[in-house]
Amino acid sequence: MLERGKNERGVIEMVDTESLMLPGHLLRQVDAAIEFEKLYEIVEPLYSEEEAGHRQI
Repeated sequence: MLERGKNERGVIEMVDTESLMLPGHLLRQVDAAIEFEKLYEIVEPLYSEEEAGHRQI
C-alpha cells in the first residue's frame, strides 16, 4: 500500500519497453511488415524544414 508523504525523489526505475509488449502483439507484426525507412523517404517532401513540420490547412 502507498504511504502518504513518502519521499521518492531519489528513486530510479528502469523499464524494459520490449518486455511490456507480448511477442505476437499486433504492433510487433506491423513493425515487421512495414519498411519505415522507405515510408520516411516517400513522405519527406511533404514536410517543410523551416516550419518544423507540415503547413496547416
